[in-house]
Amino acid sequence: MTDYAQQAGYTYYNVHLGLEFGRGNVTGFLHAGGSYVDGTVRTPKPVTIATGTTGSSIDPAELILAQDAKIRVFTMSAKAGLIVFFGGP
Repeated sequence: MTDYAQQAGYTYYNVHLGLEFGRGNVTGFLHAGGSYVDGTVRTPKPVTIATGTTGSSIDPAELILAQDAKIRVFTMSAKAGLIVFFGGP
């Protein structure tokens, strides 16, 4: 079996801000924020990930990892919820 990656490393940041409100045993919240991932996948040698499969002269292109791959992802997120506490203090 051929190894696709020799080493993978990443840096991850996450931030959320929100509003929480409640009365008595019920609390509601709205949170919004984002996450950022910056990483590198190190390959020991060129590796073919996908090849053409139709056997015709118009095969899809090959996907070859011939060098380290950089990965950067930024994503937004939001959540809303309701918390109900049962029982007394």
